[in-house]
Amino acid sequence: MENVIVELIVAANLTGAALMQDVKTELPLLNVDENYKPIEMVPGEQDAAKVPQSAKVIVIRGAVNESDMAKLKQLDNVLHVWTDGKAEAF
Repeated sequence: MENVIVELIVAANLTGAALMQDVKTELPLLNVDENYKPIEMVPGEQDAAKVPQSAKVIVIRGAVNESDMAKLKQLDNVLHVWTDGKAEAF
């Protein structure tokens, strides 16, 4: 499993437990880290047109099988996926 940060589009009216349930339903490939609170983001200029007025952009943390990474990135509601590297002491 690869730890990742995912930027995705969700319905604007979702919060709390309803938001997390929606994310789990929409992203079955992702094992969502429930200890990481979703963070609402302003989409970048290149992504703003992809986000409907009835939606918002959030960033969540989770884990995905390396073999499913490309599939996750291709989902319509996923804007970006980044590897969440582990911080190590120097």
